[in-house]
Amino acid sequence: MKCIFIFGTIFFLHFFINAQPYEFYDKTGNLKNEFKDDFGILAEEYLPYTKEYISLDSAMLEPNKVYKLNLSSSNLTEIPAEVFDLPNLQALNLWNNKITEIPEEIAKLQHLRYFSINDNELNTLPSQIGILSKLIMLDLENNNLTSLPVEIGQIVNLQNLLIGGNKIKFIPEEICKLQKLYNLSAWGNEISELPQNFGDMYNLQSLDLSQNNISALPLTFANLDYLMILNLSQNKFNEFPEVLTQMLLLPYLNISNNSISELPKKIVEMERLQMLDLSGNFLSTLPKNFDNFEMLRQIILRNNKFTKIPDVLCTALSVSDIDFSYNELSEIPENISSLVFLRNINLSNNYINEIPESFYSLRAVEKINFSKNQISDISTEIKNFTTLTNLDLSKNMLTSIPKEIEELVNLEIIDLSDNQIVLFDIDFAAFQNLRELSLNNNLLYELPLNIEKCQNLEKLFIKGNKITVDEIKKLKNQIKGLEIAW
Repeated sequence: MKCIFIFGTIFFLHFFINAQPYEFYDKTGNLKNEFKDDFGILAEEYLPYTKEYISLDSAMLEPNKVYKLNLSSSNLTEIPAEVFDLPNLQALNLWNNKITEIPEEIAKLQHLRYFSINDNELNTLPSQIGILSKLIMLDLENNNLTSLPVEIGQIVNLQNLLIGGNKIKFIPEEICKLQKLYNLSAWGNEISELPQNFGDMYNLQSLDLSQNNISALPLTFANLDYLMILNLSQNKFNEFPEVLTQMLLLPYLNISNNSISELPKKIVEMERLQMLDLSGNFLSTLPKNFDNFEMLRQIILRNNKFTKIPDVLCTALSVSDIDFSYNELSEIPENISSLVFLRNINLSNNYINEIPESFYSLRAVEKINFSKNQISDISTEIKNFTTLTNLDLSKNMLTSIPKEIEELVNLEIIDLSDNQIVLFDIDFAAFQNLRELSLNNNLLYELPLNIEKCQNLEKLFIKGNKITVDEIKKLKNQIKGLEIAW
């Protein structure tokens, strides 16, 4: 969700940055012609360089020069009437107040381009909002809106519309007239159906419809050719929407936490797909042609019903990130070694008791998470993971770690907590990049050898062992700034 609507947030904050100002006015106090747009007002590209007013008192001293007004977190219950007497206002930030309504006078702000009134207590949006034809960004997130006025379709220059975190039940058809809109964030509402002409917003690049009640998509959805990021997580889909298989250029799709039990064979026609999140569904298999994806990098199948990693995934050679955590896996297939570009793998919270030798041939791996399985042995071939930075083997049945792990000099985070390790036959001086080490709930009587030489160590977790207080205090004095939980 965050990655969907963050564009709008950054886009707006950009205009509340005080940079080195231009000399916008002549000696008579009038705006110089070179800074004017076709409407005779300050051109948008100069807005970031204007002064930001953070109080009405200072703004009202020179109302004609106020282009940006920030009254966020001011405990306001209404929009002050003076705001509507600022004829050149282009950016208004009212974030985090207690405002319950936007008055009709909002129509006076004819030059308003950026309007943020998120995190308030709005119940309705006035029809006059449609008069603000110059609006580029409108942020209404985290209010109490139940509907949008049809006049919203009149804001023809709108590019960013943020309406997430409300109680909106339907999106009016008129919104589809917003053909310049490239970011629509509507997460966390009560939307159950989309307008049939939804695809008319053909310039959309980022669309977040997560946390709603949507069970089907209109056929025109396939017209969204420029869509880069689509989030349909936490809706009511019982099957993978067929119209999505026609979106051949979509690179990022999150359709997690629905009730999908099977994927269509046509899914591979989404040939530009790079990230696919299917976590929290009821999948147990993948289509036999799944390895036809040529650009797929990240596949998230967390919390499904898989009892084995499908063979076809192991031949999807482009894949670099795999998440099969919280499934019912009992083994790792031998042919996983075919994934030569694999960098990150998460198989935590399964029933795996053995790591096959072939796995250790994956030389590009950077992060391994095998936490909460039943693994009792690690091969000496672990030395092959020379690019490894994160290793999580916590909550397994390990009694030792091979000395060859010393060759993994790029390790930054190691978690071996909740095992049965009594002693380390490892020289920790090898881990000069180590920042975090978790050894909670083992059977240790002493700290690892030369751990005091890990001078970049920031956090050490060592609860539930039998290491003496004196030894711990000594280490704390040896490594400056070290945080120890014991």
